[in-house]
Amino acid sequence: MAAATTSVRGAKESLRQSLRKTLKQMKVQQRKEESLILTKKLLSHKAYQEASRISVYLSMPEEVDTIA
Repeated sequence: MAAATTSVRGAKESLRQSLRKTLKQMKVQQRKEESLILTKKLLSHKAYQEASRISVYLSMPEEVDTIA
């Protein structure tokens, strides 16, 4: 079990690094457009619409814009 946990943690960290790199390479306008698309998808999702509560976080400048 410990080996599987270590493997999953490694895969998660690798994915995080890859996403950070991709986001840093995006132009500001492209990130804004992608953030808007993601926001629209989230707001229209059945699970979101039926939720009685949600959690949110404030994004860092190079992440998907959660303020949009």
